[in-house]
Amino acid sequence: MSRIRHNGMPSSIAGQYGPALILVGLAVFLIVLNLFFPSLVSRIRITFTDLLAPFMHAAAKPSEALQGVSSAWESVASVREENKRLQQQIDELHEWRDLAQQQASENRSLKGLMKYKDDSVMSFLTARVIAEVGGNFNNSVIVTAGSRDGVVKDMIAMGEEGVVGRVIEAGEWSSRVLLFNDLNFRLPVMLEGTQLRAILTGEGSGSPLLLYLPTEVEIKPGTRVVTSGHGGLFPAHLPVGTVQGRKGQDVVLAPYAKLDRLQMVRLVQYNLAGGAQNPLNQELKQAAPDVTAPPAKVP
Repeated sequence: MSRIRHNGMPSSIAGQYGPALILVGLAVFLIVLNLFFPSLVSRIRITFTDLLAPFMHAAAKPSEALQGVSSAWESVASVREENKRLQQQIDELHEWRDLAQQQASENRSLKGLMKYKDDSVMSFLTARVIAEVGGNFNNSVIVTAGSRDGVVKDMIAMGEEGVVGRVIEAGEWSSRVLLFNDLNFRLPVMLEGTQLRAILTGEGSGSPLLLYLPTEVEIKPGTRVVTSGHGGLFPAHLPVGTVQGRKGQDVVLAPYAKLDRLQMVRLVQYNLAGGAQNPLNQELKQAAPDVTAPPAKVP
């Protein structure tokens, strides 16, 4: 049986190459048309492009969305990395700020301690407070200076604003300072501008008291209180505090030194006439409790 021919070509060849031949012929036609009628071809091309533009725009949407998501993710990752870097810088700045505040506080304390100048000073040194010892009624601190540094028992401890206490134990590398709010602390004082004298005693966690002041005498709050020089341990006129008010027969003192902010102390040894041989000093020591003994019981 003979093969069926189509337009002079075998049917198998027409079926296989027909579409390609049509496209080739169309291309040749457009080339020839563009040579002779370029403006017409341009209008046809732009019209065809306009027809296909909505479809091309729709086809590009998923790609644009993916690019937007990718860009947003990169932006979020960049912001997170930047936040992490900034947080590290903030933490470092906080550390530097804390260190600067600590240094500034110590500098203020040292400048305050430098104010105390007295011709009767035999020796002095500055020490750092490293620990608090005691409880509600017994209060002392440990400082970083000992006998190797020249510390001896009964040296006076001064803060940047006034009397803090006195050394009661001196080790080789450290010493113990009894604070003015300890129950065992005793200090002869006087009210400046008057002839009134008293004994300062600690009240534990409360404000110190001034004992043995006459109740019939009016004592004005704000009156300055200084050491009297009696007893042979403390010289006269060291700043202690001001009168706050009365508490029964005793007077409450508002001390200059702030023990809750105590960081540095100056340990001072004065050249006092009579010293430990002063009869008033012996009388004071006999009247005061032994600081090395167990603390007194408080009802």
